[in-house]
Amino acid sequence: MFSIIKRNKLITAILLFFVILYGVSKVVHFNQYRSFIEEQLTTEDLEFKINGNIEFEIFPMPHLELNDVVVSYKDETIVSADKIRKGGLNPFKHEVQNLTIVNATLNYSILNQYIESSDQQQNVKLLTKLKLKNVDVLLGAGGKINNVKGVIDYTGKKFIADFDAIYKRVPLQFQLKLANITPEMASKDVTFKIKSDDFTVNFVGEGFDLFSKNNFDGKLKTEFQNFTFLTTLFNLDIEELSYIDNENLNFSADFKYVDFITLDNILIDSANIKNLKSSINITPNLRNVIDISVDSIDMDGLFGTERSEVMRNSFLSLLSNFNRTIPDTEVDFSAEIKNIKINNQNVTDFTLYADLVNGIITVSELSMIMPGDTATKVIGIISHNDIRPIFEGELNFASNKFNEFLTWIGNENEQYTKLGNDLLFKSEVIIIPHRMILSDIKGVLDNKTFQGKYYLKDSNVRGVN
Repeated sequence: MFSIIKRNKLITAILLFFVILYGVSKVVHFNQYRSFIEEQLTTEDLEFKINGNIEFEIFPMPHLELNDVVVSYKDETIVSADKIRKGGLNPFKHEVQNLTIVNATLNYSILNQYIESSDQQQNVKLLTKLKLKNVDVLLGAGGKINNVKGVIDYTGKKFIADFDAIYKRVPLQFQLKLANITPEMASKDVTFKIKSDDFTVNFVGEGFDLFSKNNFDGKLKTEFQNFTFLTTLFNLDIEELSYIDNENLNFSADFKYVDFITLDNILIDSANIKNLKSSINITPNLRNVIDISVDSIDMDGLFGTERSEVMRNSFLSLLSNFNRTIPDTEVDFSAEIKNIKINNQNVTDFTLYADLVNGIITVSELSMIMPGDTATKVIGIISHNDIRPIFEGELNFASNKFNEFLTWIGNENEQYTKLGNDLLFKSEVIIIPHRMILSDIKGVLDNKTFQGKYYLKDSNVRGVN
């Protein structure tokens, strides 16, 4: 009986408390406390500016509702929001946490500047119970993640970030979990996942210097169900990607990020790509190294044999896409592919060695053996003037069955197929967007010497001497 009376008194007290709070929220005009609330929410580096109405709501938990809010760091806007809800047991508490941001734009580069200037503990406080609803994130250089919805929750030893978002019209699901976080801001239990309809990325490993440098070391696995989304995500204006058949591709690597990115023991395997192995080291302001070796690639399987014309025109597509800005970095690149199946024929011993230094790509070797007992080797440099990139180099070409080579590339014009079978020539080569020029050609065709010039524009041969 006593316990029932005690329980009823407790319930009555709780109800009375909420009735009083409700009355206060309707009677008190919180706009008159605008300066006080802004002062309480502003930290040494962050400034809160409330331009709209201020309301105190009771349900589902007591919270301040701030309308038309701008949060700035050194006079640069980090976030502008239609509404920010400040909750917790004491919504007036002098800490920037327990926030819900609604219908907002967040500038990631300014936020990152703030994070880099702050100590770890202050960063952690920012991450405590932060909810985002319909937030657009500006990434710089015109990039944007749209309609971010989710929550960040940090409880001292555990951190969870769980979001849905849209990037370049591709819906994404993002999840990061850190467990057993130590006082030194390290965790041996880190899982990361990003998922869409076309791919899934998983990382399992450990992290240290969390919330400052964010260093990670572990195993990365990716599964692709479709390649066409790549054209959207990475602005790849390469028509051939849209023709690739649905390809279930598995990617795995040892991933390490400690001041720079290292991918070791990369393995890519699918029905049409066999045993692709690679290692990649991406070091800011230093030389990057990319090594690739592949047993075989079945281009007919990737693109579909009925689309062999696409592969015959792939070089012409390369010409039309030869207009990219050369990145200002340093890269050593090597690729060796034992066998590439194209148009039901095999290209073997594909080799590419190149390096990028000071905006100039030096191709020390691009060679392969093609159908028709045909071998070719190219060396040269790619530079970029104020107008366009240009490749200038040397081409060596030898074919013992030139007619078979012409048939393989889809050129069955009698004008060329009747030229002869044994062909050997050397020439200077220039490639600019949409054009390829072979000049100073000197060669032998069926024991007859010749010289001349070859001019190719898009799919049309404009001049042969």
